[in-house]
Amino acid sequence: MAGLVSNKLALVFLLGTICLSPGAYAKSINISDVRNEIRLSSRNLSRINSNIILLEKKLSKKNKNYIEVLDNKRKIESNIYTSSEKIEKYLSLIDEEKVRTKKVLGSVVANSMSNTETSSEILSKKIFTDVLKKRLIKLQSLENIVKIKKDKLAQMQKRFAAFEQKEGEILTFISELEERKKEYAAQYVSIEKNKLELATKLSSIKSQISQKKMAKSAKSEKPSLNIQFSAPIESYSGLDYQKKGITFKFKDSQVVKSTLAGVVNHVGTLANYGNVVMVDHGDGVRSIYLGDLSSKLKQGQKIKADQVIGQTRVRRSTGLGQIYFEVRKKNKAQNTFLLMDKKFLAKNNLNIVNI
Repeated sequence: MAGLVSNKLALVFLLGTICLSPGAYAKSINISDVRNEIRLSSRNLSRINSNIILLEKKLSKKNKNYIEVLDNKRKIESNIYTSSEKIEKYLSLIDEEKVRTKKVLGSVVANSMSNTETSSEILSKKIFTDVLKKRLIKLQSLENIVKIKKDKLAQMQKRFAAFEQKEGEILTFISELEERKKEYAAQYVSIEKNKLELATKLSSIKSQISQKKMAKSAKSEKPSLNIQFSAPIESYSGLDYQKKGITFKFKDSQVVKSTLAGVVNHVGTLANYGNVVMVDHGDGVRSIYLGDLSSKLKQGQKIKADQVIGQTRVRRSTGLGQIYFEVRKKNKAQNTFLLMDKKFLAKNNLNIVNI
């Protein structure tokens, strides 16, 4: 009992120095102002997120257009390549055939001027000349058809050039959208970081106010049990005291340790609060760990003091986590703060604790 009295005096001594500072700190940095800044950050994050979603939709549409343009380009390019080869080949063949036919026709005409030709020879040459002339007409007709195809090829080449220009415009627009998306993402990260800093600041203010409440509690109340419990985690960014249990706030993943030897009474999940571990220490005394933690303990398992019983989990949405620790006697919540050991009390002297 004497130990408990000395523990109480140490508690009053350690926390007495902070009774004035939390109020002064809370006054200089108004909690409602910090909360308003957090709400503003949340609204800005929502707005930026909406802008990013709109950009994603535009990018998706432009990427689809880009793929369509590339597909059309590929088809036209294939037609241009095939048609260009055939047209040039046909024009060359027609030109060669026209030259050859004209030479033959010229030769026939030249030989027809002889006075020694018979009437049958003259008739034969006339028929051959008509055939050659018709051939020239047909070749000219084929040349005209091929030239029409060549004109169509030129039109295809113009369409291809137009698609190339459109491709460039779409790529430029996509690049601009990507840059705007990067800017929005940078703004989002910056605001999210600031929001987390504000949340930490708010947690620190609340923690200091809780410390003040603890100090008052230490002066006015006595420990209800002749037992001392250690803190369930080593590193925490703040404490929240509600006269029953203590909420430990943290930023990093770390092990959760048993605060006292006992037998695991329950391991499970409590809706909207997180996972829960209950340990029976005998004589109707139980300790409860609730919140952002995971545990592989089994019901009925014996554990020692300071034994690892689980792992903390940080919430993705805030980058923070918390564990609520409470001691119960015959299912009645005790003022847990008054049952904490000297190490916990010494650590939470505000002159040395990092909150």
